[in-house]
Amino acid sequence: MAVREILIFMLSLAYFIHTSAGGSFVVDPSDAASARGATTRFLCTVSIGDDEEVYWHFEPSGSNSGDVATIGPFTNRNPTAFPQYRITGDSSNGIYNLEISDTKITDKGKYSCLIVKGSMTMMKEAELTMVRDNTDRPSGPATCNNGNLTKDNNEGDVVNISCTITGGVPLAILQIVRIRETSSHEVVSSSTSIAGDAVTETAIFTMSSVDHNARFQCIVLHPDKTEIGSFSCDFSPINIQVTFAPVVSIYPSELLIDGNDDNKVITLTCDVNANPQEDSVTWDYQTKISTAEVNGAELKFTGVRESYIGETITCNARNSIGSRNDSITIKESDNLLPFDTYILFIIIAGGCLLFFLFVCLIIVCCCQKDDDASDDKNLRYQVNDSRPTSMRQQEMTNNDEIIDGFDSDNFSGGSEANLVRDESKKSRASARSTGTDRADNRSSVRSNDYINDVNTFENSAYSPDEDELNDTPLY
Repeated sequence: MAVREILIFMLSLAYFIHTSAGGSFVVDPSDAASARGATTRFLCTVSIGDDEEVYWHFEPSGSNSGDVATIGPFTNRNPTAFPQYRITGDSSNGIYNLEISDTKITDKGKYSCLIVKGSMTMMKEAELTMVRDNTDRPSGPATCNNGNLTKDNNEGDVVNISCTITGGVPLAILQIVRIRETSSHEVVSSSTSIAGDAVTETAIFTMSSVDHNARFQCIVLHPDKTEIGSFSCDFSPINIQVTFAPVVSIYPSELLIDGNDDNKVITLTCDVNANPQEDSVTWDYQTKISTAEVNGAELKFTGVRESYIGETITCNARNSIGSRNDSITIKESDNLLPFDTYILFIIIAGGCLLFFLFVCLIIVCCCQKDDDASDDKNLRYQVNDSRPTSMRQQEMTNNDEIIDGFDSDNFSGGSEANLVRDESKKSRASARSTGTDRADNRSSVRSNDYINDVNTFENSAYSPDEDELNDTPLY
């Protein structure tokens, strides 16, 4: 901080007396934007006297965690501390450009080209920004600290392990994981501490059966880390041994019965994990389960009774470290269906078949109804080729006197049509004998209309049955 204050004071003083320094800037440095890993250059060309020197000064900006650096005079005189900076160009022509190799996110900030003469300084400033993103990878892989972790451990031992990584924008996130024999990963509970740009993850846990034959690893999580495991580290040893009392589990873990069944066979298995290996495995159950057979870690019995419900079956295992057990309670099945699955399938299939037959029956009935209606229509309108008999009864209102002589019970068309024409001729002759033009015209019109009706009658395909003619009034 003292260096920064001194420089600010020197630069402020230079604004008032810089002309006395004698030097001047020919090419000023300008702002630059760079990407991670690229080479960045700032230009600076000056005109100076023999007693003047050229420096470059860097000051990080914003949340940048980089260090303040002053390079010069004329060249990088401390390459060990600042290996990425180099002053290049033709010094005989006053060219002192700054080159930054393998640019990092921490290189963001303000860069100043300085002309210094004694206590007087002239300055031209430029700024470096990053164009791609705001991340930068950690400075190197994580370091694992085994703490008190050893090859051989006992159940209940408390172990303390940690890992540390430095650098990165943003700072990396660490996780300590347990990798078991099955290659499954389990994150171990841990705590994080940060000191500057160093991140440390510490896990304190108690050894148990899950740690036997396992190994531990510190995983680095960072947005700029593209290869999984490239920044991670492994704790040693990698094949930890833990002595522990038996861990017992009964399979299946639930036993359900559904009433009395003399043929049902129940088999229970006692799974034991122990180091050292278990010395004995025993079963405890009620004497009412009279058919039970024990074969080491297996218990089998044939036939179930409702009286078994509520009874407890226990498996016990013991080794030199201690003993543990596991128990299950026989429960009543809560199945709603008292039959097997295939019976349910048959019922569903039968229901679908009945529904299909019902739909087919409805379709057949509808078709039969349409056929009956068509047959009825055909019966009412039969064709008689020998006797065309269509008469437009509604147009014969004025011809009542012509058909008065016919018996409606015997009227069936055919030959009656000829008689109708004869009567029409007689009517026209009678109308002419009256000598009345008006009556003659009226009769002629009526006769012509009637003849048209008769012709229509003969050419039609309508053949009424006898009942229809008897029920139809004649006009």
